[in-house]
Amino acid sequence: MEVMQGHTMLVEVMQRHPILDYAKENNCPKCKASRWKDADGRRQIPEKVLRSKSKEVQWHKLKRQDVKNELSHPADGDAWKDFDNIHKDFAADARNIRLGLAADGFNPYGNMSNSYSMWPVFVVPYNLPPWACMDQSNFMLRMLIPGPSSPGKDFDVFMEPLMEELQELWKGVKSYDANSPDKFDLRAAILWCIHDYPALHTLSGRATTGYQACVRCDKENCSKKLRNKICFIGHRRWLPRYHPWRNSKEFNGASESREKPAEFTPEELKEHLDRVRDVIPGKLQKKRKREDGQCWSRRSCLWDLPYWEDLKLRHNLDVMHIEKNICDNLIGSFMNIQGKTKDTVNSRLDLEDMGIRRDLHLQLVSADSFEMQQAWYIMSKQEKIAFCEFIKAVRFPDGYASNISKCVPADKCKLQGLKTHDCHILLQRILPAGLRGTIYEDIYEVAAELGNFFRELCCKTLKRDVLDRLEKEIIGKMRNDVCPDIYALACKPDFRVRLYSACVVDNVRYHTVHRKKNIKTQNSGIVSKGDHDGNIIDFFGQLKSIIRLQYNSSGGVHRSVVLFRCVWFDLGGRKPEFDDDGHFKSVNTEKFWYKNDPFILTSQATKVFYVPDTSLKGKWQVVQKFHHSHLWSVKENEQGPGVAGLSYQEEDSSQVPVQEKEGTARSRTRSDQEHVLLEKVIVDKLKKQSKEVVPEEIEEVDQTMYKYSSDDDDDGGNRTRNRLVFEEDA
Repeated sequence: MEVMQGHTMLVEVMQRHPILDYAKENNCPKCKASRWKDADGRRQIPEKVLRSKSKEVQWHKLKRQDVKNELSHPADGDAWKDFDNIHKDFAADARNIRLGLAADGFNPYGNMSNSYSMWPVFVVPYNLPPWACMDQSNFMLRMLIPGPSSPGKDFDVFMEPLMEELQELWKGVKSYDANSPDKFDLRAAILWCIHDYPALHTLSGRATTGYQACVRCDKENCSKKLRNKICFIGHRRWLPRYHPWRNSKEFNGASESREKPAEFTPEELKEHLDRVRDVIPGKLQKKRKREDGQCWSRRSCLWDLPYWEDLKLRHNLDVMHIEKNICDNLIGSFMNIQGKTKDTVNSRLDLEDMGIRRDLHLQLVSADSFEMQQAWYIMSKQEKIAFCEFIKAVRFPDGYASNISKCVPADKCKLQGLKTHDCHILLQRILPAGLRGTIYEDIYEVAAELGNFFRELCCKTLKRDVLDRLEKEIIGKMRNDVCPDIYALACKPDFRVRLYSACVVDNVRYHTVHRKKNIKTQNSGIVSKGDHDGNIIDFFGQLKSIIRLQYNSSGGVHRSVVLFRCVWFDLGGRKPEFDDDGHFKSVNTEKFWYKNDPFILTSQATKVFYVPDTSLKGKWQVVQKFHHSHLWSVKENEQGPGVAGLSYQEEDSSQVPVQEKEGTARSRTRSDQEHVLLEKVIVDKLKKQSKEVVPEEIEEVDQTMYKYSSDDDDDGGNRTRNRLVFEEDA
């Protein structure tokens, strides 16, 4: 509910006149202050908004449809259902609040050299519909822990006020419901925490460094000491018993016959936590040796909550942090970026110690030097330049991603300054597309499979069978209902039509082709389903013009229909103008078909964007489908906001071929690049270095690594069915 700024709906006004009497007013009835932030009110962005959530908090029980095989809200998950089965009295009242706790460190000084770590702690309510859960206005900043370093185990001290409130909320607090005449006991519970991997130690006390750092290995961990680090290379233990990779020695020089590590039973978990029950906060505490097999350094204060031990999923890792790490490592290794590549002298010596991949070992070429041959996955200088030029040529739709081309320096041989969301987009879509035709096919296949995995994992509506398939694989017609009056349609539209170069449909921006020439974003790509030879296929094209047809208006109702005039790229014909390698679809942007059928309704259009095809080159472009972060596809018992007029939603996952056998590259080195020469003295010194044992001490290390960039919604979170905003041609 929008509120006037001058008098924010005074009690006196509310008592004398219903609020709805002022719903269409643009100025305050008392002080005549404007209702809108902009003086003319053209954009209609309110000064303030009054939100009432008394009905929305019961959405998860009253309006949400439980669809078999679908996960579109936390209430569809096993953790939520398991909690309701255990605490039936809590689940009986839909007004009781389920919460998530999110915390992480960040540097408020951004790109400056100041080393500072500040920790915000957010509480997020999950009773609301998914589009409201993720709305910034519903995030509650409960505390802000100051720096300059990570709070470490002192995190529990800062959490004490919040813990007291959570304890009280679990018992119940007398509250008033605007939709009920009686007061009731409002209860709340934390269902899980959300953080990155290093922050897991801060919130839970579980070790994230050393030999016990893997949270999937409660017993018989898979850690192994190498020259200067500890590695976890026992992943084949999760493969099926007779998987061919188990017998291969190409991974670590040995076959794998062990079963996957067992998890702690509730009794064993309690025993481990009791060992560290007496650990108290403080910087003056002496470092203690961790007992053999001990995975915790302290007992977190969250265990004081009466229901915490009953939770099925206590901690969630932020997938975008994982994408950031993977993307940085892949780009750093492919482009051989100093300080970011994983292909170092020590890693080559590790291969030599393990007796695997001999063609990557250091070769003695003279009495005082070794030769380090370039690995087959490292790009040449020409390939780096081609890849960076591809990145600079990519244009995204408005609001979809930042201008990643700014991350390409003048020498065009590396990427720098990538933010977390940049890596999220790169890993899922741009990186695999850029590697096509640039790098060896087997490496491209792996990158494409990895991008597809994260793309399906990040869908707003997940399928349980798809998740099961992903777990196995990673280990191994739209219709429009137009509702004008029949009479207005029979009278035909006005012969005077209006042309536009841009419009916004359901908060999705579209531009015509000629408008995009002088801007850095791309909003003219269109895909629409249609019939071709009796089959329903995707027609890919570009938006040429936007036409508005005006029909008879009566009774204050203005009737109009908006059409998109498009050009469609030829997907058939005598010569193949369409390519699909299983990961990406490419179209020839010089060839067109269905020239006599260019018009579609706005509701039949879905926005896509195109990136250059680095494999076929020329006028070939790779089609990129995507979903909009502000649109949701969730079934409700009644029609509600956020589910109507969706432009595109990635729900169904395509079957993508997965590599079952190991790559068959002829050589792991590149003979077309100069080899790196290393002084023999340096290599000998590295070889003689003693393998230092990593002390199993409990250390509190600030591992805040990445900075965040936030995107502000320009529409203020409004979601209007079939809302159209036009920008007229000059």
